Amino acid sequence: IGDEPEREQSKKIYNELAKAGLETLWDDRNESPGAKLKDSDLMGVPVRIVISKKSGTQCEVTERQTGKTTMMKSKELIKHLQRRYV
Repeated sequence: IGDEPEREQSKKIYNELAKAGLETLWDDRNESPGAKLKDSDLMGVPVRIVISKKSGTQCEVTERQTGKTTMMKSKELIKHLQRRYV
């Protein structure tokens, strides 16, 4: 995670997901985005959430099962994941 606004947004979403009872892995390694995405695929992470300058205040959410990528706000994200995985 390179920039402070994205780091803070990531931290907030990570804490909200944990508080909601959703198992969460925050990949804050000093690796390229491509390396992180590849590793998440190799580990079989069911839902990948990407926060970047490009996505602004929204999150890029990709579900492994369908391959579908959706942009959503963090509050929508929590509700969506709770409906699907809790």
